[in-house]
Amino acid sequence: ALDQKQGLQLLCGTETLKEKASPSYIGVRQQHHHFSSSVTVEIQNLSEGKKAGIAYVQSNEYHLRVEADKEAAELILCQAGKDEILGKVGLSGESELEIQMMIDGLEAQIEIINSKKEKLLTSGRIDIRALSTEVAGGFVGCTVGMYAVSNHQTEDRACFKAFTYMEG
Repeated sequence: ALDQKQGLQLLCGTETLKEKASPSYIGVRQQHHHFSSSVTVEIQNLSEGKKAGIAYVQSNEYHLRVEADKEAAELILCQAGKDEILGKVGLSGESELEIQMMIDGLEAQIEIINSKKEKLLTSGRIDIRALSTEVAGGFVGCTVGMYAVSNHQTEDRACFKAFTYMEG
């Protein structure tokens, strides 16, 4: 659902990006080799077992994602179906986050910023070569977008206040 005041309300589905299913994910096709994308997401309303964030997806077995709940945010690289946590930051007391993803060829950088514009986590350069069609297979390339998940059936929704995609 799209609400003028609250933004996009995305259902927290039980299917993850790692499954051959229909996860709660809305993305746009990558159009440039060098781009930045960001989401602003409310985390204070994410009850236990629910997470929301941004994902850069090649397939269910190859993607880069940031998942946040009201306690913590994790930066996860999935290669050949196996997750590797590249970074984690506590979020106690935060109400919303801006998560920025910058893609520069075969490298990515992530920044997690709170509502006071303080950087809570800045990743180093992340090698995303495994997300290329040469390694991961396929032929359609990657998408980037908003992602929400729950570890149990629910009608709860994650609230995304903004999404951007910009070349450069």
